[in-house]
Amino acid sequence: MYRRVSILIVVISTLVLQGCLFETRDPVVPGGGEEDTWVPVEEATDVFTNLSSGFSELANSNYERSLSDEFLFVPTGTDQGQYPGILDDWDKSDELDFLNKIKGDYTGERSIRFGDESGEFDQVNLEGDEPWVEGEYLITLEGEASYGGIARFTFVRAGQPKYQLKEWRDIDFLGDYSTSGSLRGQNPPGQ
Repeated sequence: MYRRVSILIVVISTLVLQGCLFETRDPVVPGGGEEDTWVPVEEATDVFTNLSSGFSELANSNYERSLSDEFLFVPTGTDQGQYPGILDDWDKSDELDFLNKIKGDYTGERSIRFGDESGEFDQVNLEGDEPWVEGEYLITLEGEASYGGIARFTFVRAGQPKYQLKEWRDIDFLGDYSTSGSLRGQNPPGQ
């Protein structure tokens, strides 16, 4: 009997000293708070919000979910010539390997902006099964390295989400920036 009482006193003392087991605590964001919340994709251009958050955060799920299984990156002819063989048939798997490499090499702030500073595009065709927009993008890595260009972004209607990015086609340079094709060529998948 004395032994049971001693054990009970030790257990109660431990709970009192460390705080009650049933105390309330602050809620924890699911997934550890590593990534911004997924934005439901109602319009094709909503894909850009999820691509941007997936690029800037530690986790890749928003970026990955935003790409269709048939995703292709198509570089400019200049980038294709500068990085022969590297940018050929750049698919979703290559894009995700590239993204992991960028996140490992640039652990600070990363951002990607689609459209001009106001989020506008030069050309927009949101009709049909493969809507597209054409305009600026700007990628910034740790506030220092920037890559930008003019691209056509083609979407495909999907189930859930309603739209996914099917093709990122670099068309031209933006000012003095190197294009995303140059960034991809400098950071090839599997290396």
